[in-house]
Amino acid sequence: MYDQEEGLFSQEKRLLPTLAETRWTSRTDTLTWLLKHYDKVLDILDEIQNQTVGNSDATSYKMTLLNFEILVVAVNFNLKTVILWKAAHVQACSLAASFLEIREHAEEAFDGLFKRASTIANKNDITINKPRTSGRQRHRANAAAETVEQHYRINIFIPLIDHIIKHLNDRFPDDIKPMLYGFYLLPQYLCKLTEDSTGSIANGYINDIPYPDWVKMYNRASNQTHAVLPKYKANTTSSGSLVSWVLKL
Repeated sequence: MYDQEEGLFSQEKRLLPTLAETRWTSRTDTLTWLLKHYDKVLDILDEIQNQTVGNSDATSYKMTLLNFEILVVAVNFNLKTVILWKAAHVQACSLAASFLEIREHAEEAFDGLFKRASTIANKNDITINKPRTSGRQRHRANAAAETVEQHYRINIFIPLIDHIIKHLNDRFPDDIKPMLYGFYLLPQYLCKLTEDSTGSIANGYINDIPYPDWVKMYNRASNQTHAVLPKYKANTTSSGSLVSWVLKL
């Protein structure tokens, strides 16, 4: 995780990026900027508190940012951080498979996130604690946990990952995967084709395949793509004839 921090938190934007309700990618930019400039935001809120206009809102925002639970949630919902943790271990894999492995190694994955939240908290004198829990509680997660890190891992991180996995499985069920694999037929993604994926594509598009030996042709092309793609780019400007160009070598 810390190997990725410099790149993740190196944003130099002077203004907080707008948080759009309908654009999820903007949330990553906003949260990344906030985590990078957490101390500066608190300083600005201190200044606004001393003014007549806006001091009430500034006080409310500051109290929110000084809550360690809010800080942990912000770090966890910055999904770019989670993806970077995964990218350090596997170079090419599906998004669903990535989160499944993160779920399997939840303790290791969350450790980096919690350390990041703790670093920001210590820098800004924020108390690292967990919410008070009771035997009977209906309005928030209350799974038993001995440590602060364990509490947030069990009650925030793991439920978030489970929710993402469920959403991905609902959105992209197994019966439409052959159609999604068709994306790998684009010339720039031929190198990602495998025997399993080409077989799935063949079964899914059996009525649309013009030639019987289609699968063998693409397998051969994908196996040679890494070696010939630089030559192809240097000798042609069209991307649509990559397969035929490879087969002529």
